[in-house]
Amino acid sequence: MLSADGSELLAATLLGGSGWDGLMGVRVDEAGDVYVAGHTQSADFPVTEGAPQRRHGGESDCFITRLSPNLGRLVYSTLLGGSANDFFLMPTPDPEGRLFVVGETASRDFPVTENALWRSFGGGNSDGVLAVLSPDGARLLYATYLGGSGKDMIRSVALGPNGEVYMAGSTSSGDFPATPGCLQREPGGGGDAFIARLTAVHAG
Repeated sequence: MLSADGSELLAATLLGGSGWDGLMGVRVDEAGDVYVAGHTQSADFPVTEGAPQRRHGGESDCFITRLSPNLGRLVYSTLLGGSANDFFLMPTPDPEGRLFVVGETASRDFPVTENALWRSFGGGNSDGVLAVLSPDGARLLYATYLGGSGKDMIRSVALGPNGEVYMAGSTSSGDFPATPGCLQREPGGGGDAFIARLTAVHAG
């Protein structure tokens, strides 16, 4: 964390376990709490009591961590993933304190929720994945796959004024679930960008 003019290092911390850990995205809320997301190969990655997933599930799991403004305390920290490789890229808190995170997974047993829009892995190398954590980080409110039979990744997420979830990413799936009447339903080449809009997530 740097000062506003970039001239002073205000706070810095390490975060990880005994394996390889990679931080891919960071966001700060209005109170100054810091949300980070990434992936870890560490079975001893620091998770907090009551986390939705405390055990490492595969070769690489996602992690989601919320830190105090001075980076001195874990507010919450959890793993999230299945038996294959999982990666989270971008965390986004909403006004209610829930955290939306997106990325990709190769796990056919990723912990999607009962209310997921897509509960089954689409196939290929990976699917995009969206997950939503409760404000205290203790519950997985929502998790869904998004993808087709190729390689899919969600790279960014933003929230609309009425809670709509906007996601952008990349896909090589010829059967990506494009909607009727959209701008482009057929793939343009070896890989395409996609933009998706979901209704608000009301769970929890």
